[in-house]
Amino acid sequence: MEISEGHDLISNPFCTRFVRPGAIPYRFDEAELPGTHGADSALDRMTTRVVQVRFSVIVGPHGSGKSTLLQTLLPNLQTAFCDFAKVHLIASQPCQRPIMEASNGLVSGGLLVVDGMEQLATWQRKFLLWRSKRRNHSILATAHRPLRGFEILQTTALSAQKIRELTKQRIASMSENTQQMILNELSNRPLGPETNLRELWFDLYDIAERMIALERRG
Repeated sequence: MEISEGHDLISNPFCTRFVRPGAIPYRFDEAELPGTHGADSALDRMTTRVVQVRFSVIVGPHGSGKSTLLQTLLPNLQTAFCDFAKVHLIASQPCQRPIMEASNGLVSGGLLVVDGMEQLATWQRKFLLWRSKRRNHSILATAHRPLRGFEILQTTALSAQKIRELTKQRIASMSENTQQMILNELSNRPLGPETNLRELWFDLYDIAERMIALERRG
């Protein structure tokens, strides 16, 4: 969903620009943060692992935070590798050409980041692995399920509590009435690991927009 840049729409906290991957840092659960070192330490450990294993994947269902984690990791990865290229694969668009173009532009020792690796056929993934080994490239991918030849770097999943907390952060600047309306909507929905947070927030965008319009009319 692309939302225009008009003043009225920008105040909606579920506008695309506010919830797209990278707009909000990935939020780690406490279980993902050993000790008291926090998110920075977790990102450092992941970066080190990407360098060590060469072929790694972030696994999780739609809307569980894979792309957000990837965007949060990017600054570390760009520092850790001598060269870097990122490709976002979409089901409705050709996949092979952008992958090959990105790979061709990488120098030896570079990192290819592929967001949406499940869009490639099995033979395409095998060819990409073979080619990357020959060219001394590393790969970090996202996918809905584990991939043969790739080590799982992180599995993303959303608990009902995490969904509520992230949503509360989004609506913290809204009126109490609007916040309560949105929280009531959450309480009427089944929330858990299979929830697509991106689609949920698209739905909440419409609710928030109606409430904002009502409040502006007084």
